[in-house]
Amino acid sequence: PVDYDKRFNFKFQGKKDGLIYFPRFDEKTGKDLLAGVSYATLEFKPAISTTLDGKMPKFIWDVKNDNPQKLYEGGAGVRMETDRLIKRLDKLRKDKAEEESKINAINNEISTIQQRIDQLMK
Repeated sequence: PVDYDKRFNFKFQGKKDGLIYFPRFDEKTGKDLLAGVSYATLEFKPAISTTLDGKMPKFIWDVKNDNPQKLYEGGAGVRMETDRLIKRLDKLRKDKAEEESKINAINNEISTIQQRIDQLMK
């Protein structure tokens, strides 16, 4: 997905922050966990959130027809991936600018301290 519902952006006991991670392979043996499975279902119990209002959302993943390369046929997948990469690039550029600003502030402070030390040593 290009984006996700920010209401699910919370820490949980798992592999990632803010995302639900479902391994496809057993980490110890490397065995395919979805071998022979036609579909997988994800259900959210209404008790986990007040925003569900008693409804029980259900998502079905068609495992047997899952082919990530199909996404790029016809151009829709390419546009979606390009949009995702552009958003990621924008975020990284913003993070870079913030970090460079912090580095400049630290360098200025180091320079000020060094000047003061030089003055005191005279």
